[in-house]
Amino acid sequence: MSTYLNYFISEEVITDGKGIIRTFITSKTLFFDNANNKFLVGVSNDITQRKTVGQELQKRNDELEIFQKLVVGRELKMIELKKEINELAKKLGEDSDRYVITI
Repeated sequence: MSTYLNYFISEEVITDGKGIIRTFITSKTLFFDNANNKFLVGVSNDITQRKTVGQELQKRNDELEIFQKLVVGRELKMIELKKEINELAKKLGEDSDRYVITI
């Protein structure tokens, strides 16, 4: 009967024979047989494309967050300006509801 000791998963970056950098996720287990011989069994999966797509999605998400902050900031500034115009109009005796402010 075989037993196993240690099971670990690691992410490894390897340069292949063509000089292309690839990322693998590797699972390794150390086995012992009845004669106490040691065997290392491992399985690797190339996750290069998954990592590349994940990095691109993160980049796009960061860009969208920056855009969202700019747009929301602009809208908040517009609300403040509309309030200021309405207050000035009220002071001048004009229609103080010139701009309807919605949030």
